[in-house]
Amino acid sequence: MTTAIRLNRVSLKYMTEKGEVHAVNSVDLAIEQGEFVGIVGPSGSGKSTLLSLIAGLLLPTSGRVEVFGQEVRGPSSQSAYMLQQDCLLEWRTIEGNALLGLEIMGRVSAEKRLTTVTLLNEYGLEEFRHLYPRQLSGGMRQRVALVRTLATEPAICLLDEPFSALDYTSRLTLQNDVSTILRKSGKTCVLVTHDIPEAIAMCDRVIVLTNRPGRVKWNLPIELSAGEKQPLLRRRAPEFGKYFNRIWEEMELSVATEKTS
Repeated sequence: MTTAIRLNRVSLKYMTEKGEVHAVNSVDLAIEQGEFVGIVGPSGSGKSTLLSLIAGLLLPTSGRVEVFGQEVRGPSSQSAYMLQQDCLLEWRTIEGNALLGLEIMGRVSAEKRLTTVTLLNEYGLEEFRHLYPRQLSGGMRQRVALVRTLATEPAICLLDEPFSALDYTSRLTLQNDVSTILRKSGKTCVLVTHDIPEAIAMCDRVIVLTNRPGRVKWNLPIELSAGEKQPLLRRRAPEFGKYFNRIWEEMELSVATEKTS
């Protein structure tokens, strides 16, 4: 298989008013092309920092980050970010928001515009193209954010708690939709989440980080007898609860270790 993302002994330190912060420490991680990998860990363990390093928004203090064998030296069209908030521009139509990434990259063309409209149609947004974000529900807004992400045709999708602002029902529905869409597209995906069941339901593998400075504590393949990739169906697998307990115990242990150290 082709390795899409590789982190080799990656560390990051930065300065704040209170002094130096060691965010992540000597992280080794490889993610294969087409994998859907989740990253969980205690608050402040460096989950979002790892996404920013992969995206090239941050550069490591030491170590090396590679995407498809090339060292990451800054932002690239290879990777696209989907954030906690949809960040839609309220004065632009849904279609205009979906095209925003392409506009920023200077890649809007008749062909790209048609592809974007096709994505909107495919993901149930056809009748909303000419409406504005305030006229959509939270779940629909996140669908628009996903189309904006996919319209730039990235090889890698980085998801930073994209469902955390939604109510529980919308969250479950969108998890199912986004997982189906991204798996169908064949993208390599990295999901950062505080929600352990979300990580188990959506991902092929879950990475558990230690407390800050974050290191890879556990690398857990998820194998469920449900035999399905849809998160709602995967939650019904008899092994689901066992995976939750194992990951939760590891995270609790990290917190307990920090308190006693």
